[in-house]
Amino acid sequence: MRTVDEEHGTVPPGRVWTWRTVLLAFVVAYGTYAAARWLGLGEAVAFENTRGLVELERSLGIAVEVPVQRAFDAPVTVWVLNHVYMAAQFLVVPAALLLVRRHSVAAFRRLRDVLLLTWVLATPINAFYPVAPPRMADIGLTDTITASGSSAMDSGLSTALYNPLAAVPSLHVAFAFTVGVAVLLAVRSPALRVLGALWGPIVTLAVVATGNHFVLDAVAGVALAAFSYGLLRLPAPRPRALLAPVATLLATPAARPAAALVRWGAAHLPHPAGHRTPLGR
Repeated sequence: MRTVDEEHGTVPPGRVWTWRTVLLAFVVAYGTYAAARWLGLGEAVAFENTRGLVELERSLGIAVEVPVQRAFDAPVTVWVLNHVYMAAQFLVVPAALLLVRRHSVAAFRRLRDVLLLTWVLATPINAFYPVAPPRMADIGLTDTITASGSSAMDSGLSTALYNPLAAVPSLHVAFAFTVGVAVLLAVRSPALRVLGALWGPIVTLAVVATGNHFVLDAVAGVALAAFSYGLLRLPAPRPRALLAPVATLLATPAARPAAALVRWGAAHLPHPAGHRTPLGR
């Protein structure tokens, strides 16, 4: 199947990502995410931050986690929302990447880059502002996933795969809105476009109703994804412009050999093509 880009001859140039490159990018992103857990400030600080977040939501009048969970406290809705939460990252994100790639190489690259950058940028937040999920905050919420037997969120296996003190920002919500917008803009199927438009709100409802995120966690997730997209849209600095200040600093008699090396590098670096391709296909 030819993508829309290929049909119109508008496939943007860039490096080809092999499966090895994709795997390496995933390992680096997951490694930075996991590192936040071990480099973080600990449970005591996390629960203190959680109490502060609860008070902030109450002062803003948006502490709706308990009434939302009660509104959807029926066997069918609990089962659906539990499985939306569990499938969102491990099934829907990879499926959306493959779907968007089939329709547009350019959209796929943007989606891939935003997801990876959002994941990496969340690391220092998780490390220096740890927050426990509302199901652990003793505010009257039930851990619906564990209670239903779908999974045990506090089991050794589960906590080995994710950081339980990384509620802010919600990567579930960040990724859901990112892939939803990408699908909405890239695919042709009306049904898939509607699903793309609704996917972010659906996942936001799921993470709140299951007791896994506060409303402000979701807001922070959307904001971080938008920031990542904006950061990637900035024009790439030209290599020559990056080397020029260094050459100026080295323009002394004692540093002539190093300055000569810098000038050689500036002369031999390729010129940018006028469009930004920070990551390849």
